[in-house]
Parts: sequence; structure tokens; C-alpha cells
Amino acid sequence: MRMPVANIKDTPFAAVKFHFVQVTPELAADWLKCNLKNRKLKARMLEGYTMDMKNGAWLCTHEGIAFDADGNLTDGQHRLLGVVQSKVSVLLLVSTGWPVAQGKKKTMDVVNMGANRSLADQLHLQHGFAPRDAARVVRACNALAAVVVGVDRIAKSTTDTILAVAAIYKAELDWWISQAPDAKKSGIENATVAACLMMGKAVWSDKTMTALERLITGENLTRENPLLHLRNWLLSGDSRESATVLRQTTLHHLAAFVDGKTQSQIVVNSSTAYLRMMKLHRVRVEKICALYGKPLPDIFEQTEQEKTANAKAGPLSAEALKIGESLSATFSQLDLKARTDSNIGQWLGIWMSKKWIEPSGANQFRKLENFGKTQ
Repeated sequence: MRMPVANIKDTPFAAVKFHFVQVTPELAADWLKCNLKNRKLKARMLEGYTMDMKNGAWLCTHEGIAFDADGNLTDGQHRLLGVVQSKVSVLLLVSTGWPVAQGKKKTMDVVNMGANRSLADQLHLQHGFAPRDAARVVRACNALAAVVVGVDRIAKSTTDTILAVAAIYKAELDWWISQAPDAKKSGIENATVAACLMMGKAVWSDKTMTALERLITGENLTRENPLLHLRNWLLSGDSRESATVLRQTTLHHLAAFVDGKTQSQIVVNSSTAYLRMMKLHRVRVEKICALYGKPLPDIFEQTEQEKTANAKAGPLSAEALKIGESLSATFSQLDLKARTDSNIGQWLGIWMSKKWIEPSGANQFRKLENFGKTQ
């Protein structure tokens, strides 16, 4: 690429320098002391940054940390707080020496003024999803995560978490997307309903496909069929309840249909089918809760044997060290992620704190000779 170089010797940018820095939580906390004038923190943005850093999904880009000529932090407070909260070191591009003002205008007047790309934009532009499908995938994955975590809605997702949920429910998501245009005709396009049907498809495939067809068309639904009452409720304004009520109601009637039970009216207060579905999806529930840094729902009470097994699965366990030994002398976050479903951000942070590994590039690490040895 042809790149003409400007002469900045006699401009306000003569003192600007760029550095690639492995920013530790301690360094980030120190730099935040220079955060004297900045915009109000955005909790959801911070949550997304922290989540990606913990999950080992953070990538270094041209967007980074900036300090002005007076040493004040002008850009990057969310990234630095993400490093502090995640307790993970990440590689960031750091620039220093920016002019406080350019003519009559303050430099900070134009920082972060561009339009943000939505998650759907990212799926379309970077990951090959059709524009219409990308928006549906985001809605469906957010709804799946909310059902699994046990909340009405997910406060913050990132491109990485959406792609991860989409991979966990790939077959069911492909099925739903292929049906969604027709589903709109029957008023069951709600994302929470879609999430419940996708979970049903995973464990009751044929019955759920039949249920969706009948919900869409209304055909072969007798007065005693639980799907008739669900369909009528979804088509009416009465279904505009909280996501909790919506998922309990949808799963109750789907389970009743699968079990061959009859029903004479809508049932909105039963959580039995929801708890049953969560237990059937335990492995996926565990993965998604870990992805969003959320505890397992209370319905999963661990036995003492399970607690012991989980304690042994940490970054210092024999199994973790065995995985570490299987890595090349220089490895990437993806190399480690391919070997375990655990929180690799936590693994990397602890291994670095023990001086078993060191950064060797963007999301690259080098094993040291004392890897796995106690100090």
C-alpha cells in the first residue's frame, strides 16, 4: 500500500507517539488516576469489554488508549476499567502527546463522535451473515442467553458472546431462521418464544417442529390441545408480559403438547416446564453462564462430588497443567481455547501472575522454562 508520510515537525502533532503496551490491571488502575475529564461511564459497554477480556476474546486494534500533552487520559477509560475488573492483562495501542487543543477547538470535542456498529452490523460485515438474518440471530441469541441465565433480558452481549451462543445452538438456530418469515404471520416471532422453541427443538425435535407448524397455521388444534391456548394467547395482547412469564407459558404448553396432555385454558403461572427444560440443557446452560460470567441458576444444586470435581478443574489443576504442557512454546488464546471450555482469561491471568508465561504479541504467549513449577 502506498503511504505518503506527512511532515509533522512544525504541527501540533510533533510530540505524538504510539506504543504497543501489555496493560496489566495494576498499570490500568494507575493510568485511570489521570482520568480527570471524561464522559460518563457506560455500564453496558464496560460489561462487554470486561466479558470479552475474561473470555480471552479481546483483540488489539487501532482503537486504544490516548493521553494528551498534559498527561490526561482522553480516550480509553472503559478499556482500562475492563482490564481492572477482568483482572486480565491485554495488549493495547497507546498514544501519547496529543495536543489539548487544535486552534479554537478542544481535541476531546471530537473523540468518540462516530456512529457505533451494531452487533448485527458486525455479524453481517465480518462474519458473512445476511443483513436480515444477522438481526434475527442477535435477537435469538440474546433471548437464549436470557432464558438460560434466568433474567428478562441480557444487559450486554458482544460479537464474541453472540457467536458463541450461535455455535452452541447452531442446528436449532438454523432451523428457526429458516422458519421465522412464516412465523411472523402467526405472531410468534417474539425472541423469547423463539428461544423456547429452539430449546424444545434440541430435545424434542419432531414434536417441536410439529408444534411450530401448528402454531403458525392453527391447523389440527382442538379445544383441548395446549397449543391452541398458547397460540390464542400469543396472538392476543395478553401475551405482552415480562419475558419470565412468556417463557414459562410457552414452555408449559410446549411440554404439555409433547407429553400428550390435554388442557382447557391458558396456564401462565407454572415454572415446572421451565425447570425441566433447564435441566435437560444443563451442559449448554453451564457454557452460556460461564460465557457471561454468571453463576449457575439455583436449580442446579451441586453435590459434594461435583463441587470437588469443579475445584480440581481450575487453572492450577493437574488437568490444566497437562493442557498447558500440550501447548507449543509459543501459543495463542485460540490454541488454549481449542483445548478447554474453561475461562481461559482466568487461566492466562493466573499463569502470568506466577510468571509461567509471558506475552509475545497480540493475543500470543510464550511458555517459560518454569511452567507449572511452584515458586
